[in-house]
Amino acid sequence: MKKILICIIILLTVTLGYILFSYKNKVTFKVPKFDNNVSAIPEKIEDEYYSTLDVNEGFSIGINAILKVDSKQNAIVNLTSNKNNKVYIKLRLLDSHGMIIGQTGLIKPGEYLEKIELKKKVNEKDKFTIKVMSYDPKTYYSMSAVKLSVSLKVIENE
Repeated sequence: MKKILICIIILLTVTLGYILFSYKNKVTFKVPKFDNNVSAIPEKIEDEYYSTLDVNEGFSIGINAILKVDSKQNAIVNLTSNKNNKVYIKLRLLDSHGMIIGQTGLIKPGEYLEKIELKKKVNEKDKFTIKVMSYDPKTYYSMSAVKLSVSLKVIENE
């Protein structure tokens, strides 16, 4: 009888420890914010580097293949989320170390974002990656992502 009681006490102690550990280390999910700088997709985007891309993960975007960076450290992305997309998207610009140097908020289908503010000064010789992530509109959980290698072109007169 003592062995059964000791086993029950051990089992309860382990269970209580697991519950307390799980509660203490619980990750709180934060809903990503929407981008405030969006507009409707223009009829035509006048940029020599702009093109559209159908992503295998089930969404379609338009984006500049070469990002121009103006004197105010804004990267011209010309990001569009196709009006037929069933997901929200978000863009991150990463440096060669994988650090985020600029990003958008969530963008809904049919929306356009011209530029993003960069967190640091960039050099054209560095390598950059754009990561476009898609999110479920009901749960805001990540659905998929695509990465694109891009170049930056610093423009002086803007």
